[in-house]
Amino acid sequence: MTLLNIIVSSFILALLTGLAGMSILRPKILVAWLQKQSRASAWLNANPFLFKPWYATFLRFMGIIALIFVVLSVMVMTGHGF
Repeated sequence: MTLLNIIVSSFILALLTGLAGMSILRPKILVAWLQKQSRASAWLNANPFLFKPWYATFLRFMGIIALIFVVLSVMVMTGHGF
């Protein structure tokens, strides 16, 4: 891998880690933000999935999946493999 590829992939993994951390630790903040943004977006407003009471639990589950993906990606990038 070139240095630029390492920097770009590390930046993307850092952003994904931050989003996963927010979705695990503070899902209600993300749900409130999405509900506030739904007033301005036709797609979010037409999506009834965002307003279900179990959506915060879904966000936590997806955050765990994202963290597993980040850990596996770092293992592959550093050459430890599976």
